[in-house]
Amino acid sequence: MVDSILIQDGEEHLDQVLIQDGHAQQIWRGIAKVDLPPLHPDLVVQIVERPEGVVQENDLWDGTSFSSPIELPEPVVVLTSTIITRMTDAEVDIFSDMKNGDGVGTNLPPGQQKRFMLHFDAAVSVTEGDDLALSFVVIFGATRAAELLAPA
Repeated sequence: MVDSILIQDGEEHLDQVLIQDGHAQQIWRGIAKVDLPPLHPDLVVQIVERPEGVVQENDLWDGTSFSSPIELPEPVVVLTSTIITRMTDAEVDIFSDMKNGDGVGTNLPPGQQKRFMLHFDAAVSVTEGDDLALSFVVIFGATRAAELLAPA
């Protein structure tokens, strides 16, 4: 990431950024390092200067530049009973066969069938792209999987 420097009234404005555990822990906006409040020397050496407004709290620091943290999708929790209620009789048969260890009628290899069934409890947590969601797509197709796994 290339940092641009904001210059107002002929002055360069910098933020002081405290780096801890690889991310921007605290930011002092628009002040010089010498104007920071008293800090322990171990913290002072973890402060980097960046142009004002470029860095946000929790941005990741790789030792030379900042990047935005990765945002993971929120999992959707769906009751297993809700999923089963939405299934057709034929889909329930496939599900039942898998639960009993017979994956006949599914497109999943045997090892993946076992992982699929391990996900089921009273409620399941589904995140787009996880093993359970992908298994539903393979077994039921993308459109039907989305219908079955939709939040109640």
